[in-house]
Amino acid sequence: MHRMRHRGPDGSGVFVDGNVALGHVRLSIIDVEHGKQPIFDETRRRVLLHNGEIYDFEQIRSRLTQRHEFSSRSDSEVIVHLFEEKGLGARDELNGMYAIALWDVQDRCLTLAVDPLGIKPLYYHQSAQLFAFASEAIALATGLAELGVRIEPDVDELAAFLVRGWCAAPRTALRGVEKLGPGEARRVSAAGVLSLPTQGLPAPSRVDANPVALERILRRVVRRQLVADVPVGVFLSGGLDSSLLVALASQEKPNIETFTVGFRGHGREIADADESAFARTVAEAFGTRHHQQLVDEAALLRELDAAFAAMDEPIADPAIVPLLVMASFARTEVTVCLTGDGGDELFGGYFRHRVDRLKRAYHAMPAPLRLAAGLAAGVLPRRPRHGRADLLRKARVGFDMVASPEYLTGPFAARYLPLLRDNARRHAGGLARCGDASTLELDVVGELSGQFLPKTDRISMRAGLEARVPFLDLELVAFARGLERRNTGNVFQSKVLMRALAERLLPRTIARRRKQGFRLPISGWLRGPLRDRAEACVRNPALEPWIERSSAERMLGDHLAGRDEHGIRVWALLALEAWLHTLAEVRT
Repeated sequence: MHRMRHRGPDGSGVFVDGNVALGHVRLSIIDVEHGKQPIFDETRRRVLLHNGEIYDFEQIRSRLTQRHEFSSRSDSEVIVHLFEEKGLGARDELNGMYAIALWDVQDRCLTLAVDPLGIKPLYYHQSAQLFAFASEAIALATGLAELGVRIEPDVDELAAFLVRGWCAAPRTALRGVEKLGPGEARRVSAAGVLSLPTQGLPAPSRVDANPVALERILRRVVRRQLVADVPVGVFLSGGLDSSLLVALASQEKPNIETFTVGFRGHGREIADADESAFARTVAEAFGTRHHQQLVDEAALLRELDAAFAAMDEPIADPAIVPLLVMASFARTEVTVCLTGDGGDELFGGYFRHRVDRLKRAYHAMPAPLRLAAGLAAGVLPRRPRHGRADLLRKARVGFDMVASPEYLTGPFAARYLPLLRDNARRHAGGLARCGDASTLELDVVGELSGQFLPKTDRISMRAGLEARVPFLDLELVAFARGLERRNTGNVFQSKVLMRALAERLLPRTIARRRKQGFRLPISGWLRGPLRDRAEACVRNPALEPWIERSSAERMLGDHLAGRDEHGIRVWALLALEAWLHTLAEVRT
């Protein structure tokens, strides 16, 4: 609990029942005064811990008040009463983000469950003598170390991290520690640990696929997710997703707070990364109370170690640095922020969505034709260029994405896999990309729940800020699942339906913007202020289980000399090195 104090700075509670102990640290959002945890049912038979928010709790509560006594107005209390009536079926009525632990005093069993999108984390360790769980892996490792349990990195899963960019459930970066994937649940008793049925994504809805229907649903979603007894704001990047949230949230809460981080400095990378002017355009259009923090290279680099330390497991996404700056900045004004996470996955915002049909067609081609295409793509440039010449490099990247039989776009995926040691490559499995599963389903169990949601959760909670994700509201997920492919994107345009809605609600310059993403000038940093650190990293013997020193040094040398672009791969090694250092501190 002490290790996770940043997740719950407003209070704590403990329940002990013989050889069972439950602890909770609280960030107060709903019913600040009375919503303390653990929470009990009327008979005190069931004891609940809950991390997250239930957005339809008021409607659920109104149905339950005739049959149950409530001691608070908190969203968490509806969960314990729902489980009292319906057991695990209670999950079907919960629309929100949650990780829950429910102890039944009479039956002596513990139920653990997470929401169907995997928005909130839950890690656990089991042995013959002990079952332990926590919202963060490092907190769990700290407790296990105190109990004398040996804590070791999972070398095989960390090899997969270097390929994917994250650690995929059920495995984690720690040997002997697992995590629940989206919608998963466990029951723990003296008889052992039982896997319970997984709660899948909501069934596709049959709402008409038009901008009016999307606006109607998104408006309801935003209204639900603005409910709080503390100040609420919006992370505003100036991109399509966050701008739509601001457009609708500002109608529900005039003068709502919005937050943006912009970049100061010179050079093309800085200019390309800075979206603050677009964010100001949106804020002015909707009259928000806009807060903008401009940071330079030195300010971002000062947050580098704090951002790495916030990562419970290594994640190869440089956006953790400006995200930490923005979360800390926002926390001075609000306790909750809406974010645009999930919009790209639901509505086809990535390049891989646009080339999905090409990918399937490519893998249906005869092998000689695929070989010829690969040889042709092999002559395209690898290193970044400017202007039209850079289109050829992007074409090569696109071909790599099409040609890979796996759903992997991580640091050492595809043609970069040979940089790793043989034993690391053997354990670097991915997710099948060309099978029967839909793109949306693959995204949910892949990069969304594996990288983007953990990144947002760990960084925002490190700042004591709750990040809510309206695009992953179950009503909107059901709508997105019912869309035909042509309404999400094609080779020429992404997020077709979302853009049609944006044309109705947003300034034209925002509605027609190309997707940019939350980027950092890491390539330049590695040739400048991070060069010494990168050179020390590739020489670190702690990385030898995954990459030979000579291979890592050659890779960095190619990057420094401009012969190839390896910024994200060097960054992944820096993230792994920092996480290993954090683990070493826990073990000592």
